[in-house]
Amino acid sequence: MATDHLRRAREQLEDAIDTTDNHLVREDVEETMVAFDAVVDGERAVDHTVIDSHLNALRQAAQRADADAEGHIDHALEHAEEYRKTLEQA
Repeated sequence: MATDHLRRAREQLEDAIDTTDNHLVREDVEETMVAFDAVVDGERAVDHTVIDSHLNALRQAAQRADADAEGHIDHALEHAEEYRKTLEQA
């Protein structure tokens, strides 16, 4: 199932939160986790524009994160990008 990619991304984001002390990184990651949860739970539809916005937020968070959190965010990005590939073009 395509949303499995988002579940795995969420797990990596949770690990990123656990490893960072940077509150800005934590806020960005938590916001993305909530959005991914809404998609997985079927509460929110998503298209390329929406997912790209979340991917960009994660890329920015990764730039501000320490090495451990950055690694988790990078892995989450990989999973989220795989999910993006399953979306239909508008």
